Amino acid sequence: MTEKFERDTNKPAQEDVRKRTYYVRDDKIRCIYHYSEGRITSAQRIYHKGGGNPPKRTEVIEIDPHAIQPSDEQLE
Repeated sequence: MTEKFERDTNKPAQEDVRKRTYYVRDDKIRCIYHYSEGRITSAQRIYHKGGGNPPKRTEVIEIDPHAIQPSDEQLE
């Protein structure tokens, strides 16, 4: 399942989700963010749902090296 969003100019581009794709079978969510001004690539994050009981902490893979890293509170 995929959701697409318009640009919200009140948020920085690297925090404004452009497309969110849910991979139900793989237990992951991929978020692609809007392009920052002057950039030809956009930030992407892949959230993996951990298995087990209790569930493992969510992993984030940050593709864009210039993007601001999410805080621990955002990952929970």
